[in-house]
This record gives sequence, structure tokens and C-alpha cells, in this order.
Amino acid sequence: YSAGAVTNPQTGNYTIHQNLTISSGDTLILDNPTLSIHVADSVSIIIQGCIICEERDNQLVITGENNNNPASLFELRFENAVSSILSNLLFEYAQNIVINESSVCFHNCEFRYFREPVIKYMNCNPIIEQCYFHDNQSAAINSAVNVTGAPIIRNNQFYHNVLGNANVNTLIVRTELDLNAPATKATADDRYTEGNDATS
Repeated sequence: YSAGAVTNPQTGNYTIHQNLTISSGDTLILDNPTLSIHVADSVSIIIQGCIICEERDNQLVITGENNNNPASLFELRFENAVSSILSNLLFEYAQNIVINESSVCFHNCEFRYFREPVIKYMNCNPIIEQCYFHDNQSAAINSAVNVTGAPIIRNNQFYHNVLGNANVNTLIVRTELDLNAPATKATADDRYTEGNDATS
């Protein structure tokens, strides 16, 4: 598989050993035979095309291979990706997920044991719904103040995040958006939040 970058011992459990790019125009489909994906230290998975994971019978686990070394966890990046749908996945032991100028939807996913803000979005409008963020070292959803974006964040649960910074009181950190308090309507720049539950 991929000249050794990805291996599969015919068990449905894949290992990504080196940086991997899904190029523009290509689609990666994660269907039922795929049970887990282990990612080696410091690997970057870059999606420039499309990734689809939906209509699964069980939860797919994407995990850092060496979870005892938090300084070298893997990163997932969407760069100008199109129409990516990720449903019923567990992401764990990762650095972060970066979404830059991409169309991405996370539905019914779980995120735990991230070292940096779990989802960083830039110049795009990701959809994050019915997901569970818990036991992460930093914020669940984050973007810089000088980028544009109007994410839809609805019906998620946030629990026990921002473990690595006792000075941060909010569970979701963004300068103009604080989901620590209930939000039921769009803010001035059309970010939309509804039905989220944030507890410490």
C-alpha cells in the first residue's frame, strides 16, 4: 500500500508510517471493512481531495500509534478539500485537525486526548454536529481572530477540555465566540451555534 507508507495485514487495521496526501481530485472512502487506522509519530495526513466515512456499522478509530509521546502526535490537515464527510469516527492521541479553505462535515464523532485545539478552522465554514469532545489538553474548536469563517456548531457535548491551561476558563476558545454559555442564534458574522452542552 502506497509504497510502504500505509500497511494493512489483511485484518482491517491499517497503519500509516509516513506523511500521506490525498491529492486534489482523489477520494478516500473509509467503509465497513476498515476497523482502525494507527498513525505513526509526527506524521501529517493532508486531504486536498475528499474523504468520506459514513453509513458505517461500527465506530472507526483513528489513533496515534505511540500515545506515550504527546510531543510527536500526528496531525490531520484539510487544505482546499471538497465535500468531505466524516461520521461515526473516534479520533484520539493527535496533535490537531486543521481545516483551511475546505468543505468538511463532522457528524457523530468523538475527539479525545488531543494536545492542541482539536479543530482549527481558517477561511471556511465547517459543520460540527452531534460530536463529543472530552479530555483534551486545549480547546475543542479554535480559530484566529484575523481569519474568516462561519462554522455550524450544533448539538455537541464538551466535557473536561482545556486540561493543559488552568488560566483558560472557557471550554471552546475563540475571541468572539464562547460556547461555555448557551448560544441559540447566529452572531454578527453568521457563526451558528445551537443545542450544545459544555461542562467542566
